[in-house]
Amino acid sequence: MPNSPINALYADQEKVYVATLGTDRVGVGVFDLRSGRFSGLTAGSSLKNYVFQAILKDHEGNLWMGTYYKGLIKMDRNGRIIQHFTNKPGDENSLPDNEVRAIYQSSIDRKLWISTSNGVACYDFEKQMIRTVPVFDQRTGVRCIREDAKGYRDWE
Repeated sequence: MPNSPINALYADQEKVYVATLGTDRVGVGVFDLRSGRFSGLTAGSSLKNYVFQAILKDHEGNLWMGTYYKGLIKMDRNGRIIQHFTNKPGDENSLPDNEVRAIYQSSIDRKLWISTSNGVACYDFEKQMIRTVPVFDQRTGVRCIREDAKGYRDWE
């Protein structure tokens, strides 16, 4: 197990993904529930010293990791980095900020919702693109995203 403080966990039926501050040799690790073994992700060395705040495995088996000021990272099942999303000022097809606080996948339309310290973004799997979503209640920093039974999202 890593010596770094744990910021986020994501568990499925086979594994527990552990996102840490990254101050140890492992930034994101995997605990295999069947074997009882803990290991770092393959791309772990390239992510050393990243601070991870959120982690989610999507419906396609990809791992999404939100970082503290380094954006959003998408990894495939083999631990290979597929995409690295960051804020591009003035571009609504980017993250609103590089501090990613939470990641949520809708059960209705499977879109990915990403909260940051400066608003919310949505990733559309069909279009394979991310876009900033206006938050109407003047709250900029969003820490939590949830969905009710009808698929309506709420954030705080």
